[in-house]
Amino acid sequence: MTSNVDEKCEALIGRTALALWFRFPRDVQEMLFETAVEGNDDLRHRLAIFLHDRHPRTADSSRRDEGARPAVGGSVVTCTPDCPRL
Repeated sequence: MTSNVDEKCEALIGRTALALWFRFPRDVQEMLFETAVEGNDDLRHRLAIFLHDRHPRTADSSRRDEGARPAVGGSVVTCTPDCPRL
């Protein structure tokens, strides 16, 4: 059982990692991503979209194909307009 303090610390580290995500080397991004989504393909898809939509180069929807979003690891996530969001 985790305490409220533990949960706040975990949330703080998560927000900090997200704020710095695109400064991390790709291998660190991939390690964090793979650890976070291990064994959960639905979460893998949703997290890839979440990160892609916040990337400075890809957040501008006028510059991307709405149906294809790259995922960590070089694969491509294909998404329809009704894809779930985190």
